[in-house]
Amino acid sequence: MTPLRLVLVPLLLAGAHQAGNVPPQAKACAPAGGVAFGSATRTPVSIEGRIYFLQDDARTLPEFASMKSQGSIFTDRWEIGAREFTVGFPGVTDRFEWFALDYEGPIYVPVAGEYGFRLESDDGSKLYLDGAAVVDNDGVHAMNEASGAVTLTQGEHRLRLCYFQGPATEIGLKLFVTPPGGTETIFRLQDFNKDVLASRRLLGVTENDTEIRIRFGAEVLFDTAKFDVKPQALDSLKQLAGLLRAYPARPIVIEGHTDNVGTAKSNELLSRHRARSVESWLVSQGGVAGACVSTAAFGATQPVADNGTAEGRQKNRRVEVKIEKGTS
Repeated sequence: MTPLRLVLVPLLLAGAHQAGNVPPQAKACAPAGGVAFGSATRTPVSIEGRIYFLQDDARTLPEFASMKSQGSIFTDRWEIGAREFTVGFPGVTDRFEWFALDYEGPIYVPVAGEYGFRLESDDGSKLYLDGAAVVDNDGVHAMNEASGAVTLTQGEHRLRLCYFQGPATEIGLKLFVTPPGGTETIFRLQDFNKDVLASRRLLGVTENDTEIRIRFGAEVLFDTAKFDVKPQALDSLKQLAGLLRAYPARPIVIEGHTDNVGTAKSNELLSRHRARSVESWLVSQGGVAGACVSTAAFGATQPVADNGTAEGRQKNRRVEVKIEKGTS
């Protein structure tokens, strides 16, 4: 694999080990003060949602301008399936019904064109872009959906998402987006953040429905047959750490891989040490939450190229970092 040559992007973004090949879920990996609608702590990529109290006769979204906020939470997505909600907002209020949320903040649109949006909510919700209503799903109702579309230019825009919960304990709030020529996915702020998008390009990120993956050739991070991170790798690791911090409270798995030269035992041990060296740097120097990180050692068991050639062996000597998407 050709060594990565990275130019650091100034991001707006401010572990446990596991032996064997199958790392566990990092059960303690969760945002501080996390609730269904977000976290009480601002995260590296997040939008603020202000909390308001409603009278028990509310049937539509209120006029927020005339109301006093009772506190704030922060989120990077809206992916709340229909569920019971009785915990309130830890650290802010124990209110679990008759409240409203007003999320508002900037987004960066990477490609100009028509964007489709779909809102599912219980009770009412509305989506605005640049002050104009795009989706109206207001009113007291069970989980219901509404859709809309808007043509956006490339660059900065303003997103606002309003939600209210009426009586009882059933809630739900999901926002989906369909980009120009693309397929529908959950709307994630990481996909609409200029710095995160630049970092993803530089790191050669690949993605599917369940994970985000970054691959480093071993020569980028280590000297031959060594597992101490070499000084020349620091720029790459800083870029990686910034990207990982942009996905808070998501399990991260660091995988070590080798070619087939040497014994199976020595290859497994080298891959383990290399994965743990990357983990150690990310947690101690990169500001990545240790509770969210685990490692896996695969040795030569998962080649991506032919070990019969020098080029193939070089591609197989690698470290892969996986961010598990999961659901909220």
